[in-house]
Amino acid sequence: MTTREKVTFEVPTRDQVSESNQAIFDHMQKAFGMVPNLYATFALNETALADYLALQNRKSTLSAKRKRDY
Repeated sequence: MTTREKVTFEVPTRDQVSESNQAIFDHMQKAFGMVPNLYATFALNETALADYLALQNRKSTLSAKRKRDY
């Protein structure tokens, strides 16, 4: 039997990220009432959050049904 160690990490708060990511946090807070933990974690890097959001929101050749299926 293999045992696994529990890995924990802290999700950063608005004050712990760069000013550019703070602006994104503010926008998400206003739009959604929260900042998802995954997005907050991306914000530990100066550009990762903005890059991820740009990729997520880019135009796709997949139909809405295909996007939903994946």
